[in-house]
Amino acid sequence: MSPYQPWQSGGARVQFGDLTFDSTIPCGNGHDFREVGERHIRFRARVGRANYAWRYYFRIDSPGDGREVLLEVADLNHFGQELWQEQATVISTDGVTWTDVGLDRMAVVPHTPTGVPELDDTADDGWHPPYGVQMRLRLDSPTLYLATPTPYTPAHSRDHLHALARRCNFFHVEEIGRSRHYGSHGFPLLMCRVTKGGEASERLRVFVVAGEHPSESAGMYAAEGLLEEILRTHDLLADFDFWVVPIVNVDGVVFGKSYYNVAPDPADVGVNLARDWTDRTQPETQAVWRVIEQVQPHCVLSLHNGRHRREYEAWAPPHPGLATMMDALREHLPVPLQHWRPDTPGMLTHEVSRVAASRHVAASLCDALPLCFETLLLRRLPGCATFAESYRRTGMALMRGLVAGLRDLHGRPRMLAQREPLAITPLRLKAADFVAQLPSLYYDRDCTQLHDHSRRSFEANGLPLPPGHYDVHLRMQPDQTLRLSQEPNVPAYFSVPGWRVLPSFPLPARLLSFDFDADGEDLPFTEVVITPEGLPLETALDAAVPCDRYVRDTLADTRPHFRDWAPFYARLTQGGFGAGELQAMHDEIVDWAAGRQVLDESDPHYGAVYSEEDKYDGRDAAAAAACFTRRWRLTGDEEWRQRALLARAYTYRLQRHEPGNPAHDGGFLHMVHGMWGVNFTRLEPPWPGIDGVDTSLVVHQLCRAADLGLPLDDTDRTVLTQAAQWLLHSEALPGMFLHHEGATHDCQNANALGLSALVRITHTLAQPGRGVAVGDRDPAAWLAAAARGLDHYLSGQEAIGVWPYHFAMVGRRAGQYHFSNIPDHGIGLSHLTRVAHLPPLCDHPGLLPALRRAACWYLGVSGLDGDTINLDYDRRPDLGDDICFAGFTWCRFTAAATLLRIARLTGETEPWRSLALRLMEHVWRRLWQRDDPSHAPVVAHARPEAKLATWCQAAEWNASMLLEMIEDLQQM
Repeated sequence: MSPYQPWQSGGARVQFGDLTFDSTIPCGNGHDFREVGERHIRFRARVGRANYAWRYYFRIDSPGDGREVLLEVADLNHFGQELWQEQATVISTDGVTWTDVGLDRMAVVPHTPTGVPELDDTADDGWHPPYGVQMRLRLDSPTLYLATPTPYTPAHSRDHLHALARRCNFFHVEEIGRSRHYGSHGFPLLMCRVTKGGEASERLRVFVVAGEHPSESAGMYAAEGLLEEILRTHDLLADFDFWVVPIVNVDGVVFGKSYYNVAPDPADVGVNLARDWTDRTQPETQAVWRVIEQVQPHCVLSLHNGRHRREYEAWAPPHPGLATMMDALREHLPVPLQHWRPDTPGMLTHEVSRVAASRHVAASLCDALPLCFETLLLRRLPGCATFAESYRRTGMALMRGLVAGLRDLHGRPRMLAQREPLAITPLRLKAADFVAQLPSLYYDRDCTQLHDHSRRSFEANGLPLPPGHYDVHLRMQPDQTLRLSQEPNVPAYFSVPGWRVLPSFPLPARLLSFDFDADGEDLPFTEVVITPEGLPLETALDAAVPCDRYVRDTLADTRPHFRDWAPFYARLTQGGFGAGELQAMHDEIVDWAAGRQVLDESDPHYGAVYSEEDKYDGRDAAAAAACFTRRWRLTGDEEWRQRALLARAYTYRLQRHEPGNPAHDGGFLHMVHGMWGVNFTRLEPPWPGIDGVDTSLVVHQLCRAADLGLPLDDTDRTVLTQAAQWLLHSEALPGMFLHHEGATHDCQNANALGLSALVRITHTLAQPGRGVAVGDRDPAAWLAAAARGLDHYLSGQEAIGVWPYHFAMVGRRAGQYHFSNIPDHGIGLSHLTRVAHLPPLCDHPGLLPALRRAACWYLGVSGLDGDTINLDYDRRPDLGDDICFAGFTWCRFTAAATLLRIARLTGETEPWRSLALRLMEHVWRRLWQRDDPSHAPVVAHARPEAKLATWCQAAEWNASMLLEMIEDLQQM
């Protein structure tokens, strides 16, 4: 037998007949391959005299004829000598997608010495005795890759970081240093800096490192998941900046080592970087420490593997904030986190703490909370098909817990919605800054013409005041009269000369709004002072602070049809388009969608509808299920029923099932791919995030299909029940439903969707014979949350009828006739109006008046477009990277569906019926294509050059809304 073939940098390639074993692949490990019996190959993983060996990674080339071989790794020497570590052994046919080998195909065998004394004498340190492991492997593919654990390579890390940077300008990839052997492989130490830029003094700084030990890929994948979580929830960058180094030990990863970096002579043991932070003898630790010194982070996180563990572990020096952080992590992590363990000298956490103790100045490392986190290497999280997915999911959950803990430690509210401090400090406002005159159609039902009137609107949004009752003092002009409208229903009287007071005026939100009539052009009052109830005005004037954060401008003067109403109204009321055309549009879309449905049972997206964009969206499939159900009921053709069932079954596959993890359990995935996501696949890991908007939209369409007659069994009821439970959990603040997993903003669109979906599910399941499927779930809690949501939603509507995208927001996406709010206004409102006739929503006295105002806003953002009427959108010659939301064709559908529903709910048929039909007529004439059956009949966007996103192509959803419009027309 040939002598022992020692490990060498670059790997080994050995052939036995028609079998080839090759560890010369990037980051490969494995040497001394030898045939020791028939189809029995032994190899070694230990690198030179390294203390530990538990990593290997190589390629096997064969005829792929299904033969079975016995592979034996001769020299593993980690703690245990049992089949526990080997759970991490994986196999792949492409080096990208990995599956478990399985312990049932393995056995522990004695260690085989090399016969080289200087190596064998160092193999056992007393704690990690060496041993061998045999595994039976079937060679059923010409190429197989075998590894333990799942590999993570610098090339993959580099590509991932640059993909993030291409997709989001908040991500910046930087080279921070070079390792000793950079010249042989070309991979520098890369860092991803995630920040919005600008003034950063008030933001919390988080520094994350992984890959100190080259075999600990779980920590590296967790760093990747952490970055992906930031991508999905980058609204938290208002409060945080992040620095992430995914691989510190680049040389060790490239050279296939288990624990150490690579010495000048690669055969030498090298240095354990995780113990080099005090002396910093190595180029890797020096480079990282330079950045830490510069950043002065509030938190330093070091990610490692928990090789021998079934639960997470955290190591840290004593710190006054550690208990708070541990509580926050336990709240968000999907499996238990063990008790805190003290770190040891040389660790990064220990060095951060040591330096902090030696400094006694502000704004230094003395503020940092250092934490070493051991991920789970050998246990996959529930619902994760692969170890890599599980590691990424750990990083995502870790990010949520980390952010929550830091918010608590530094007195920052966890929700962006709570970020601005609110107080009852008296406020002083200039009346002229907040007064506008709205078109007469807001105050009467005569839309044949816009006429002059004396009513004006005072409104100030975004007030830094908590909800409650306040006294509103108006500084009157001499000899001016003021007649308040009836809406506030608050008496006014003179408190002191020159000042009129509206006592105990209700401010249910951060919004002061009232209408008044006055004679003449001049305002009857010049100032408004808002004070706590009963506070003497003299005291209030001394304490009042100016409220001048914006000047109200509705943009009404810029709307051409408000200035010249007659031609607009003439076109608005022109007939010739109605239910027949809507039915034709619907039928063309449904026929097209049926032709795009995936009917190959072997296809992973069996049942989905493949849209024009590269997606298999759950919202599209659920909407198709509703449309196919309607076709089945009309025709009696069983094929349409089967199509509906297939589309619904595919939609169900996008629902996550993770009992005990309410942040995921029951929610639906947002099928991000490409522009809005990085490395997300669809029905395989890494999964996209749970999305509140998509969950609500999917639920509405599933309920729509059921209401049209698609039967519900126990499985179907369970899906809806679990979705309702997720929506209930997503109510992060009273009446505020999360836009997406990890979101912190108060999105009005998400609020309308969340509350309406809860009502829809409740009433769909309440139909005779359906019932709630899952145990002790209480639909009363769903409806109570919906009622809170409606109160919150209505309180945020501004006088012109628009809901700002963020609650209490001011600016373009607020109280203006501007196209920026068209998409979100329409998505939430169109679904809210579907259930506005149901309890508890129908009992709210403010709902119908709010809906009429919303319809008035739609008139404001409409206008003549040649010989049609269209919604406004961005018409700049060069859109750049803008996807031009308001140009999406589905915005016209949501507007039309909303307007017809409002006409039906309020009994005020015109002009809302006519405006809805004109918008659909515009789509039919201008945004419809009849020449290319490979593309949907409905054109995706008013501007073909605009970038696409997963919202853009929504043909099936449009068809479902067309059905709703037809039904409303028939009922009216």
